[in-house]
Amino acid sequence: FRRVLFRSDVGTADTLELLKIPAIGPAFAHRISNFRDKLGGFYSINQLKEVWGLTDSIFQIIAPHTVLKDSTNLRRININKADYKEFNMHPYIDKALANVIISYRNQHGAFHSVEEIKKVPLVTGELYSKLAPYLKIE
Repeated sequence: FRRVLFRSDVGTADTLELLKIPAIGPAFAHRISNFRDKLGGFYSINQLKEVWGLTDSIFQIIAPHTVLKDSTNLRRININKADYKEFNMHPYIDKALANVIISYRNQHGAFHSVEEIKKVPLVTGELYSKLAPYLKIE
């Protein structure tokens, strides 16, 4: 007999399903669910490493038991219309960055592409890579 490996879809699993993953108790299940909700969804299983308290050793245990079936259905922020509160609700955008994005938009006009956000002071290449999937232009 081959043991069938149970995999939870971290993109859609509720806290009860997350509890089925080895090394995940109620606290981590809630943290994963809350972080996913604040982000607007996961685009990579590696984002689990950003969950508070989830160490690399725990990630190594849970990774084989997780899958991300759909990483395209993310909640996106319209960078031409979002206000300070909407920007600041996202975990990758702190208060300073929210203010700088709005100031830049006010000074330079609407963004024509998501990539233009790279011109905003404080947006590093690494931050852009993490943040771009959550941004849109309308």
